Amino acid sequence: TVFTAVAVVCTLIVLTALRSPVTGALSGYTATFSDVSGLYVGDDVRISGVQVGKVQTIRLDGRVAKVDFTAQADHPVYTNTVAAVRYQTLIGQRYVELVQPAKPDNRLPDGGTIPIGQTIPSFDVAKLCQQEGAKVVLTGVGRTLKVTQSMGRRLPQEALVVELDVTNPEQLATLADSVREHVPHLDGVVHSIGFAPQSVMGGNFMAGQWEDVAVALNISAYSLKALAEAALPLMSSGGSIVGLTFDARYAWPVYDWMGVAKAAFESVNRYLARDLGPHGVRCNVVSAGPLKTTAAKHIPGFDQMEGNWDARAPLGWDSDDTEPAARAVTALLSDWFPATTGEMIHVDGGVHAMGA
Repeated sequence: TVFTAVAVVCTLIVLTALRSPVTGALSGYTATFSDVSGLYVGDDVRISGVQVGKVQTIRLDGRVAKVDFTAQADHPVYTNTVAAVRYQTLIGQRYVELVQPAKPDNRLPDGGTIPIGQTIPSFDVAKLCQQEGAKVVLTGVGRTLKVTQSMGRRLPQEALVVELDVTNPEQLATLADSVREHVPHLDGVVHSIGFAPQSVMGGNFMAGQWEDVAVALNISAYSLKALAEAALPLMSSGGSIVGLTFDARYAWPVYDWMGVAKAAFESVNRYLARDLGPHGVRCNVVSAGPLKTTAAKHIPGFDQMEGNWDARAPLGWDSDDTEPAARAVTALLSDWFPATTGEMIHVDGGVHAMGA
């Protein structure tokens, strides 16, 4: 295996929307996948990010998984439609995305099947870490705790969940003891935490008030230092801390004070690299292109950021596909980057290197 790390993957601090029912006339279909790890009955079915149906049943048929799902009848599924298991978060909350072809073939009849050659299976950070030999411990807080516990149960090896609010000094102080109840030490930590009130995003930069800005900076930037400090007693043999960012060297449309928070986050990473290097702990961040995660749904005007990213990326870009970012995080957690710290690794199709 690439590494034998124990990773703490912190959940995004966002308000998780209640599962909404699908209305109107529905058609039923089946999709055949090689892997649907983490997909669950009741998860969404979407087209271009918009909910059009629900997963009804998941059943094993030999070595493949059959997923029965519904879609609103006024959103046709075609014989050349592609079905993909996508991620609302990098740690594994999922939905089925129906990718419609540029030139549709015949409409798939009610009860029809999307074959395995037209489906894309699931990947995420936690699963990839387990595949490489890691024992994963997840963290959650408040209303996201039950969601995290559910995701932990869906992994190939069930992941234990520790409650952690990174703004709570008492929980940070007891994190090491809480984790030691499950594992003796940590080799890696993933920081996937971000939140800013909508009052300081979506074109509200000049209107932002300090009380709301302070919340964004505390949760989205200072928390990296707080988490690293809390986890350090568990990393006596060194290890790796990896954070997720959105390249804050630029002023992005609608990102506003979250962009400022990400700039602070990236700076915190560099200072942690300086101070934790003597402990053998590497600190890096991954800057992915725009991804349609749960966090993105809470950014007003996210489509302006996503824009023509695919056209600008030399390698192309799929905002529904979190696998490239998950692979980068997993690699940085491993011992394949023993002399890399203080870095920002771009996983954006190459947009960061292009001109305007």
